[in-house]
Amino acid sequence: MNMRTTTGLFASLPIAGAALADTPRLGGSMLHLLVSQNGQALEFAYETQVSDPVELFLYEEDVYTGPAGVLNGVYYSSRFGWLADGFFDLPAGSGVFIENLGTTEGLSAFDAFSFAPILGTQTSPDIWQWGGMMTHNWYSATEPGVYSATYRVYVGSAATQEPLAGWTPVELTLEWEVPFDCIADVNGDGMLSPADFSAWVAAYNTGADGCDQNGDGNCSPADFSAWVGNFNAGCE
Repeated sequence: MNMRTTTGLFASLPIAGAALADTPRLGGSMLHLLVSQNGQALEFAYETQVSDPVELFLYEEDVYTGPAGVLNGVYYSSRFGWLADGFFDLPAGSGVFIENLGTTEGLSAFDAFSFAPILGTQTSPDIWQWGGMMTHNWYSATEPGVYSATYRVYVGSAATQEPLAGWTPVELTLEWEVPFDCIADVNGDGMLSPADFSAWVAAYNTGADGCDQNGDGNCSPADFSAWVGNFNAGCE
């Protein structure tokens, strides 16, 4: 199997596939996961370095029909995309596979083109065969939190999906986030607790973000009463 990075070729393929249905938003700039072959070993690198979890967005105004409807009413992103970095020279009857080694509960993965569940989502197999073209699968979640998925990329038999002997795989972990958007969560730990009172006091003493609980643009004692009100109201 030969795979190479060719902007014109690989950039057009996912668009053509997605055009068969509604085309959801990518969620930001593309973040390519570069996979390359070095002898009988696979290697991985980010095309653009990623230091923070990728945010998943909810587009309430967007309603998709057909297979893309799996993204209705959920937070999602398709920024991460598999991309071949150079040529692949693999044995006949083999292919490149992505195996799910562990995914945070609540994170779902869907095929870039068909929107079918993959990589362990909804009882789908944990192994997915990558066709070698630029592929931005969809990832989604329904609740605030930080999510991760650890994958093994390996060369295996196209017939059995079993790894080929003598070939070295590569592993990587991807992260996503749905922010807990709650003004009373002053310490930003994703929950409301008495610790947020201490965090508010610290913010008040330093004039930091999080002090202004009533939205008047100032940090004043009135914000304490506002914080109590926000805390008691809770957050969804």
